[in-house]
Amino acid sequence: MHLGILKVDSVREEFVAAHGDYPDMFERLLLSADPNLDLSVFDVQADGVPAPDSCDGFLITGSRDSVYDELPWIPPLVEFMAELRRRKIKLAGICFGHQLVAHFFGGKVGPADQGWAVGVHGSAVVRQESWMSPALSELRLLSSHKDQVLELP
Repeated sequence: MHLGILKVDSVREEFVAAHGDYPDMFERLLLSADPNLDLSVFDVQADGVPAPDSCDGFLITGSRDSVYDELPWIPPLVEFMAELRRRKIKLAGICFGHQLVAHFFGGKVGPADQGWAVGVHGSAVVRQESWMSPALSELRLLSSHKDQVLELP
């Protein structure tokens, strides 16, 4: 499988040497699950979106920006998502990416009432799927965000 990582922001420069940029983190994670995965990185802010048929599926990374910000690279990314949907090409979003997917498909995204969430936060697992191994009742992940999906599409 050929997966395209759509980079929509960068890790702060002082942390890149120790941790890598967002695509590096996703590459380490994804290749640990499937070392035969073919990955390509596309810097959406710098270079625009790739051809929809350039990969079997795409992943949109996180960003410090909000999906409702009026930034020049967001409308072409939304059009790209629409084309992926028309062609039935797989798409996943992480953080900003999942908010953009929810927003694009008719959900509502906005600032969280509690403001910024920074640190390790727990989320309840409400439904176990066959691919979730080991089965957990809670998932604890590092968080750094101020927006959230307020209404599902």
